[in-house]
Amino acid sequence: MTLNTLGWENRLAPSNIINHHLKFDLNYAQHQEKWLSAEAHDIVIMCEVIEHLYTAPEIVLSFLKTFISPGGFLIIGTPNAAYLPNRILLALGKNPYERIRKTYDNPGHFREYTASEFKEICQEVGLTCKSIEYHDFSEKKGIAHKIVGLMGNIHQPFKKYLSVVCQN
Repeated sequence: MTLNTLGWENRLAPSNIINHHLKFDLNYAQHQEKWLSAEAHDIVIMCEVIEHLYTAPEIVLSFLKTFISPGGFLIIGTPNAAYLPNRILLALGKNPYERIRKTYDNPGHFREYTASEFKEICQEVGLTCKSIEYHDFSEKKGIAHKIVGLMGNIHQPFKKYLSVVCQN
């Protein structure tokens, strides 16, 4: 198995499986003249990234599309903006999202998205949204978390995370 990576220096993946690493800040995708070119891949995975970008997702996905083979897939994992506790906090007049951090290295989340937004964004950039699934990976401790988990099982859009699969 080989792995090509793009973006930050990945210290978690064993170096013996990384075939090629392209260092590129996805926020620079808004400058098309800076786009990198590389071979197309059957699968491109972007997890826990898009919410950290200040660049419009349409621009980022258009850039990533250049790395996807015809018929290939883009898999996106991200927090769900419509997560039930977020809705409750908003109803109470509180912002569920943390403020932008003062550090450049990790400013936090600029924007979280909903499933319907991803459907629109994928369509706009010429990708076909094949599936959207809701997940909740966290362990349910305490009665409040168990109730949120139960509500997520009853109504999937209340869950904390989204997985989006798009096809080129």
